[in-house]
Amino acid sequence: MNTPPDFGLHFIVGLSGTVLTDTERSALRELQPVGIILFRHNFAPENLVQSANALVDDARRAIGREQILVSIDHEGGRVHRLSPPVSHFPAAANWGDRAAEVANAMGKELRELGINLSFSPVVDIFCEPSNTVIGPRAFSSDPAEVARLGISFFQALEKTGVVACGKHFPGHGGTVADSHFELPVLAQERSVLDSREFVPFRALIAANIHVLMTGHIVTPVLDPDLPGSVSKPVIETTLRKELGFNGVVITDALEMRALQHLSLSEKAVLALGATTDILLIGQHYGVAPVEQGLEMARGIKRALENGSLNGELLCTSNSRVRDLLRYSENIMKEVQPSSEAALGCTSHQALCDALHQEVKRV
Repeated sequence: MNTPPDFGLHFIVGLSGTVLTDTERSALRELQPVGIILFRHNFAPENLVQSANALVDDARRAIGREQILVSIDHEGGRVHRLSPPVSHFPAAANWGDRAAEVANAMGKELRELGINLSFSPVVDIFCEPSNTVIGPRAFSSDPAEVARLGISFFQALEKTGVVACGKHFPGHGGTVADSHFELPVLAQERSVLDSREFVPFRALIAANIHVLMTGHIVTPVLDPDLPGSVSKPVIETTLRKELGFNGVVITDALEMRALQHLSLSEKAVLALGATTDILLIGQHYGVAPVEQGLEMARGIKRALENGSLNGELLCTSNSRVRDLLRYSENIMKEVQPSSEAALGCTSHQALCDALHQEVKRV
């Protein structure tokens, strides 16, 4: 190993409010995460664009990286962090063949807020009626339809300069439990996974998507012990080797209660050892995300020193993240934002209204 791994490239962290605290600024400087994730509490509703841009610029300066990933969960429906004039589209189940139009509108609006990575599309299959965590967030219960619309959305979003992230591998639509609160189990045979859950992921990989998110889901046929987000059989063996994904793998938020049985260090070391690239820490839950990241980084350092984590593995992962940063920069350069404001755009609102009207008719 010629060059030591850059630990910060493995982290995206949440922030406490519309401005950085002194503690956050110091911790960001120490950890140097590759990115941040934004939530509703990070935006001043009365001054949306200016507050977002000021926070992003301040975070970038504190981190000390020329380029960072500025991410958000932006799906429409109930997964919507932003106040007007950002368009609040209905959930993906209601878009149909207008998925690309929605992605185009979403991407242009996110660009105006300085966001360059959206954790969408959801490509889970809604195949369990009692599932409450996915439901209408999924495009359909038909794997082929989810694959088709997922590709349409992802390609249209990236044409605006915003990187897409498909989620949640190996599939959250067939579970009952909600991973925000408990550990779900996807108890299906491999043949079912191949013909259902994996269909959209294979399609996105073939279409050259650059980022996929894993879910905190135990899939016994793949790994009877560990959730997919920290499982080597799920990520390295299945997603990378069998399905052929060579891009960046990011975890779902690691503070979710599905992983409460693992320490911060265990989550980090297991995930990175499974060939995950980026650890996502979104919310506080008593400890600031960037401070959780620092504790994880210390655990990673200990694991490298005692040999339980391979340094070459992390260097390879660093390369994948740097490739993503270059890709993000390139697509942003290729698509210069319009001189007209995307927020408050009448055509976006007309599309949004039309889709909501369709929901009401149904």
